[in-house]
Amino acid sequence: MKTKNIFKTLALAMLMPAMLLTTACSNSDDEIVNTENPTNTKGYALPVTINVTRQGDTTTRAAYDGENKKLNFSTGDQLLVNGTYSEGDDDMIYYSGVLTWQSEGKFSGVILTQKEYSGTADDLLSSTGDVYATLLPAGYESYGYLSIAEEGTCTAYVDYDPSKAYALTKAAAVEQFSDECADSYSNGFALSPQNAIVSFTISGLAANTEVSVLFKDNYDTSATPVNVTTDVTGVATFASAMYNYANFNNYSLTVDGNAITLPADKEVEAGKIYNISRSVAPATPTLNITSPSVGQVIGSDGKNYAAASVPAGVTKVAMIAYVSGSNGLAIALSDESTTMNWSAATTTAAAHTPVFTNGTWKLPSQDEWKNMFKAFGGNESSYSGLQTAITNAGGTALQHDKDYWSSTENANYTEQVLCMFIDMEEGYAVYYNSYRMKNATNVLVRPVLAF
Repeated sequence: MKTKNIFKTLALAMLMPAMLLTTACSNSDDEIVNTENPTNTKGYALPVTINVTRQGDTTTRAAYDGENKKLNFSTGDQLLVNGTYSEGDDDMIYYSGVLTWQSEGKFSGVILTQKEYSGTADDLLSSTGDVYATLLPAGYESYGYLSIAEEGTCTAYVDYDPSKAYALTKAAAVEQFSDECADSYSNGFALSPQNAIVSFTISGLAANTEVSVLFKDNYDTSATPVNVTTDVTGVATFASAMYNYANFNNYSLTVDGNAITLPADKEVEAGKIYNISRSVAPATPTLNITSPSVGQVIGSDGKNYAAASVPAGVTKVAMIAYVSGSNGLAIALSDESTTMNWSAATTTAAAHTPVFTNGTWKLPSQDEWKNMFKAFGGNESSYSGLQTAITNAGGTALQHDKDYWSSTENANYTEQVLCMFIDMEEGYAVYYNSYRMKNATNVLVRPVLAF
């Protein structure tokens, strides 16, 4: 059953007859007024109370209930009923109405008929013409997947916008996008889902960040992406819908610019849920420093914060230790895990994580060491101010009586590099003529981030 296409096609077929039937269903001055309900100018009102069940037989219900899905009707649920019947020589006479859920499986409201109908509502719905019923779940308007075309007339019908079939949870997608319909009436309507639900869990993204998501049929050239916010671990969760018997081969998913692999040659079945978990390489965050000042920290999101005001989900990665205009240096909050020779230190510092665009990790030069000391106390040889600032920012202080590599080579002997030495007893950093051979392996590494 493809109720989506049936009634849309029906609507197109109605265009010409509707032009000829303006006395019944248009907004013209000639439209018929129901004398029993003078406020209704869109058709004749027929009060209706009908029984509705949903999601098939007991077996289907049990299978469909395994993922915390909505099986019971709730306040705000509505049912759009529409169809046609014949009377005498008339080819098709239209009717439509939106009913409201009352209790258990009962819906009540008014059906508008194109011509005055003398029988009961049960007679009308049991007639040999077409009849359709579509559940309008509470809150459907806010999603936009379902809408009512020609609302308030005897030719109203349900319209669909697949580009709006996005929800943040699996349960919400089941409620809103299952498209529960019936195309026959027998003492009531038995609704069944026309769509499958696809639930996605995409990891490896930047934390607490809006990412662009586009899940679409490849033949849909007008689909537009939506934004989904990742959680504190960089995971995006969302759910959508696919038509019955649609194949993943004909669909594509892009998340934050990453093409996500979908199951190969897999048809979906209406009423079932398909869980897809994928991981992508995290996008490289951009260093976005605004009004930097010494003592601030740089977070894993590339932004600068007061040390005590880093938002949840963001990790401190460095402390700003020197500023010149909008540029400067931020020192890593801890040493690299082991001592190493100068070549390894240079490579390790450059590969320090997280990697940012617009920023460069490196070994500090001798002059940069001096600038960082001077920024905290005005003395380029005193380390105590920088030490205190690092610990206040939540980092690990520089180690006493240890050498730290710089990037400054000895101009007279290229096998040597100037190092910085923390003198615990004197309280000073010693770097004048502190030469070490490049192949020395007992020197520490503290990278800096240049911005």
